[in-house]
Amino acid sequence: MNPLFETETAYTLDELKKFNFNVNRKKFVFIYVFFFVLIAASVFKSVLIGFTVADGAFIAAIIFSAALFSFLVNKEIKTNYNSNKQLTKTVAKMEFYENEFIEKTDRSNAAIKYEDLYRIIESKTNFYLMVAKNQGAIIVKKNCTEDLIEFIKNLKSNN
Repeated sequence: MNPLFETETAYTLDELKKFNFNVNRKKFVFIYVFFFVLIAASVFKSVLIGFTVADGAFIAAIIFSAALFSFLVNKEIKTNYNSNKQLTKTVAKMEFYENEFIEKTDRSNAAIKYEDLYRIIESKTNFYLMVAKNQGAIIVKKNCTEDLIEFIKNLKSNN
């Protein structure tokens, strides 16, 4: 049987970083909003009562913590990616059928029924067909036809 649609995705470090951000978006937003609220409260306190050196140190510590958090997350993704030599060379071909899609690599084939998807995440550049909370297939929109994009959007609305 011929697939309805096909696309390919190279599992690059950049794609894995985007995957991580989009899968964990709520956590990241919460953390950065928390950092922002701490800074805003400190600035507000400084405006009302007066700015002290301690206020400046506190704000600097928060900004440093936010930057350190971003650095450590990206470092962990890069370390994990580089530790898996098979992943760094993976190009997945996705074939979409009526009731399932098949992800083919040079090492494996995985057939996933649409009804078994945990959820579908859409970003500006990608779709993530999630089979679990932290595991899924990456679909790069620029590698898709308009019909495939519409097909996945319909899957998302029905999921």
